[in-house]
Amino acid sequence: MQEKTKAFNVLKTLYSFQDTLPKLIEDEQIKALSLDEYYIKLQILLSEDNDSVKAALHDKVTGEKKPVEIENIFKAIDVENRIRELLEKNYQVREEIINDIIKPLIEEENKLNLLYRNIPNKSESEIKYIAESINRIQADVGKVLLLGGAGIGKTTLMHYLSYKWGKDNLWNDKFDYVFRIKLKELLNENWSREYEAKELRQNKLACFIHYCLNLENIEPHEIINISNKDRVLLLLDGYDEVAFLSQDNRDYRDIMEAVFQYKNVIMSSRPNAITENINNKFERKVENTGWDSEGIKKYVYKSFEYDKEFGTPLKSFLDTHSQIKEICEAPINTAIICLIWSDQEIRQNLQTTSNENFNISRLYSEIINWLNNRHLAKNRHKYKNKTEANNHLKNIMSFLEQIAYESLSIRGKLVESKLVESKKNTLDIDEVIEQGLLRREGQNYQFIHLTFQEFLAARHLKNQLLDNYTKSKAASFYR
Repeated sequence: MQEKTKAFNVLKTLYSFQDTLPKLIEDEQIKALSLDEYYIKLQILLSEDNDSVKAALHDKVTGEKKPVEIENIFKAIDVENRIRELLEKNYQVREEIINDIIKPLIEEENKLNLLYRNIPNKSESEIKYIAESINRIQADVGKVLLLGGAGIGKTTLMHYLSYKWGKDNLWNDKFDYVFRIKLKELLNENWSREYEAKELRQNKLACFIHYCLNLENIEPHEIINISNKDRVLLLLDGYDEVAFLSQDNRDYRDIMEAVFQYKNVIMSSRPNAITENINNKFERKVENTGWDSEGIKKYVYKSFEYDKEFGTPLKSFLDTHSQIKEICEAPINTAIICLIWSDQEIRQNLQTTSNENFNISRLYSEIINWLNNRHLAKNRHKYKNKTEANNHLKNIMSFLEQIAYESLSIRGKLVESKLVESKKNTLDIDEVIEQGLLRREGQNYQFIHLTFQEFLAARHLKNQLLDNYTKSKAASFYR
């Protein structure tokens, strides 16, 4: 980059200070972990198998895969074999000639002379076409689809990428600007009201980027005026949260069309949200596979670095409970277990649970119990007795389950302020927030993680299906 613009400096500063993993639960006693130590495990999808569509419906990625380091996800792969195949199958070049020229062919920028000398029986046009084909094989890809199931760490990975770029530790020779965009902000229909009609007409995507990053120190036109788009990386987080929006949604249509005019894009999504049309816009699929034993071990160690009396037993517990450890391959589940492990009653319950009887539903129930007990301990002075306290907490949970369900079924995961505040005459919204499962997010609200919203919605749906009065209405959710 010839000149460091104001936008460049603002982005570098913004991202470099976002140096910790977001806490699942807002609590001063919970340690914030450094992003520098975040463990990432990725695989490039080389080819898909016949069951890929069926697997995607179950939030799985199937096919031939190859491990890849994060810094190499744009790099060409299997270059030598692909060049060999090109020369052998398409141009019948003998194997001994290929063996002689393959290494210099990969390293040489101007391949024409090398090809002329070693393949003299080809015409000038054929040689030029071979050289162009080899250059394409060696070229970096630009558009990468990052796939992963629920709670696997897709949002955290996007955070990690922008942080590393901000700290000058990733792709600084490749990108002058990195913009991290939360696609779920498209669900907030009021976002565009902050911009003038002229700005929106000129470049709606630039305005949306400005809104997502809350860039108070720069104006939208400074993003609009970036001339070399090939030096820009767009990080689009959470396509699955907006995939239900149709082309009739003008903001969605305009912004997604503008996105794919850029050369360099990484977009994260659950596999089950990807249509063939979206899939075809990307040159490469990369799967975020979550954590292996090493990743789980590192997270547990850092979480209990100064509380070995908890960390060591948890490590032993996971080593002897394979099914629970498998659940922990999703980083959010490891975070949950680390949160609740210090509670003696919950810890004892887990330790007496058989490996086969443990599942994600049990894990989420345990952390909700932990949050509720924490809330009661903080607020016991407000209630006359334990029965009154439990009844009040039951009302809070019923409300959270209801808004989780309604926001998923009506607004596609967005928890609008009017949905929450409709209950302010019967519930203290600040107390609901203090309970821990719901947060304020700008003018609206959000659950601490989409998986919690889905879990609470499922509990509400289950209760409705068990109730004859609401059964037919609940059943329509599946249609």
